[in-house]
Amino acid sequence: MTMTERDPLDDFFDAARARPPAPDPALMARVLADAEAQAAAREAPVPVRSGGFAGILRGRGGWPALAGFATATAAGVWIGVALPDVTQPFLGGAAYDVNDLLPGYGTDLLVGG
Repeated sequence: MTMTERDPLDDFFDAARARPPAPDPALMARVLADAEAQAAAREAPVPVRSGGFAGILRGRGGWPALAGFATATAAGVWIGVALPDVTQPFLGGAAYDVNDLLPGYGTDLLVGG
């Protein structure tokens, strides 16, 4: 088919463009009533909880921040427990002391001289 020929479906498309469909007025009334109810619900103030734990939680950033604190705490405990076993192959397989890692900083600084 060339550009000058007319497609048989063009008549149907032209007829549909001539009379666009209109929504039912009852449907539009229900949609607008629902939208007004939702807008009124959003304008209502949200009650703020007060109290000991709620205030601390809100001051720290809410539940996402509390989840981050818990994750960091769990990771710190795990690293503190598991790290000496992991580092032993790098340190010759023996348990290490502060003097082994930092020979210039001995326990004489802790005793006071």
